[in-house]
Amino acid sequence: MVRHEKVVLNIAVTVALLLYLFPFFWMISTSLKVGAHAWSIPPEWPFPSLDNYKYVLFETGFFKWFTNSMIVCIITTMAALGLGVPAAYSLSRFRIKGQEHLFFFILTTRMGPPVAFAIPFYMIFLNLGMIDTVGALIVLYMIMNIALVVWVTKGFFDEIPKEIEQSALLDGLTRFQAFRKFALPLASEGIYAAGIFTFVFSWNEYFYASLFTSTQSRTLAAYMPSFLVVKEFLWGEMCAAATLVCIPVIVLIVIVHRYIVRGLTMGVVR
Repeated sequence: MVRHEKVVLNIAVTVALLLYLFPFFWMISTSLKVGAHAWSIPPEWPFPSLDNYKYVLFETGFFKWFTNSMIVCIITTMAALGLGVPAAYSLSRFRIKGQEHLFFFILTTRMGPPVAFAIPFYMIFLNLGMIDTVGALIVLYMIMNIALVVWVTKGFFDEIPKEIEQSALLDGLTRFQAFRKFALPLASEGIYAAGIFTFVFSWNEYFYASLFTSTQSRTLAAYMPSFLVVKEFLWGEMCAAATLVCIPVIVLIVIVHRYIVRGLTMGVVR
């Protein structure tokens, strides 16, 4: 690539980055404005204030909804990995009749729009007495994310030579021991990537969280519309809450971003 092409590419990347980051800048700057300053036109830039953050943290149920979100996301991620990883390993290592059709069927569970499954899930949870419980969200998110886990991790298991496990079996290890001691460590980056995707999806999911929860098990995603009160939009408070909601996911992504990149480039794109 010649020099002028690199310059053009760098400019294009910089512009795209600025366009991507501008909404975050606007959200954070609005969260530091109080009262009419948050929605004034043209925008005003008063001295930054933390009053919106104090309101969100200490005068709303933020910590309760934060706890609910963490419980749902952590348990969902562990359950989806616990069921999806062995399923992906089985599809990678064992020949099953109609295996390709089965794998495609698993993927189709993520193809339908969420609204199409809302009424059946609602009736099931209503009959089980699980409406407005974190258990309903955990079960629902687990079902939705197992396909994602299988999809991502199967590609990593396919890349591991079968001869490694065959040698372990010849040494006297059981199939489960070979899976635990060799396959899992070698596919760890794909498993981490699948876990991150599952956690982020569960953290951000709004439709089912708003439909199946009301007071006790509300998550942060369902909590955000509470700032849209009658005849008024609490823009400063809403942006402060949105900033706080983004922080855990941003920190997680920064820590484990290399697993996400590898999961996208190797486990998904073949």
